[in-house]
Amino acid sequence: NDEVIAAVTSACGQTCKELFLGSVSAGAVGGTSNLRLCSERVTDAAMSTLVQRCCVLECLHMPGAKGIGDAGAITVSELGLRLRVLNLMQTKVGDSGVRAIAESCRNLVWLDLWGTRTTDDGVEAVGKNCHALTFLNLSQIGVGDRGVTAIGQGCALMQDLNLWDTKVGDPGLSAVGSGCGALRVLGLGGTCVSDEGVKRAAQGCTLLECLNLRQLTSVSDESLIAIGRFCHAMQTLTLREIAVSDVGVCAVAEGCPLLQVLNLRKTNVTTRGVRAVATGCPDLEELFLASCSRLRHLPTELGGLTKLRNLDLSGTELIEPPNEVVRRGLASILAHLRQGAPQPQTTETPGV
Repeated sequence: NDEVIAAVTSACGQTCKELFLGSVSAGAVGGTSNLRLCSERVTDAAMSTLVQRCCVLECLHMPGAKGIGDAGAITVSELGLRLRVLNLMQTKVGDSGVRAIAESCRNLVWLDLWGTRTTDDGVEAVGKNCHALTFLNLSQIGVGDRGVTAIGQGCALMQDLNLWDTKVGDPGLSAVGSGCGALRVLGLGGTCVSDEGVKRAAQGCTLLECLNLRQLTSVSDESLIAIGRFCHAMQTLTLREIAVSDVGVCAVAEGCPLLQVLNLRKTNVTTRGVRAVATGCPDLEELFLASCSRLRHLPTELGGLTKLRNLDLSGTELIEPPNEVVRRGLASILAHLRQGAPQPQTTETPGV
């Protein structure tokens, strides 16, 4: 609670550079640069004490601190240019608090706003002021194209951007593609983007290593063709529950040989697409093929993936391998495929 914050910061505020107000008990006090305290009852009032006493604080984490709102965030902004990392995940901070932080703490490199009350107004201020940002989490907040466009225009150093379950569409994503060429991680699941936005992002963010397109109803094989053409460093790709087929999956397999994790749950992939993945992505470690209604046979080439440690086939009704092999697990499946399981040539409808 606030009293604990006051006592701890009085004892070690002169040396504390990183403070965690998370769901853990308080650690040792005194002479430490890293403290962990419980945040459940921390309020805005405690922020004034914290700012006054923690004169070298650079990193502040307050995930789930429901007692922290705009007043507390405005006080935190007094840390100014020395603050580099700030986690406000699932707090009650809104636009006025985020705006104050963005305008005063311009050296921020890491900012988490997931589940806060922030909208385009606050995010736009971040884009206009925090040009050193490399990590930004905007998941599940009221942000749309205006705010994300500002990020694309102002945060050229961005490497990790999460937009899950927001109102962002193609205009915002296109701005990210144009301005964030250093991007490595991009989360788009549950947004409003279509093929147009994904294609622009793929063309502009060629260093992408991790991309999540979960449940994007307006994304098709066109996006996957662009990913295969431009994003050759891709390692983790989530295509869960989108209308893609062998056409797109084959393009990814050909253009993204470094893939380690591929999620094709509830897609239209067939044996042809899985074969392309098995031959084109030798480093694959995890492959999700759950509930793939058009997949009836696993290709023998899958047995050659020596690094594969997770194969999810739940809800997929396979003819080959037979159920008794599948039930015994991954090792049995791969051994069966290496023995040369029969591969029918015409029993599946090709992906279109």
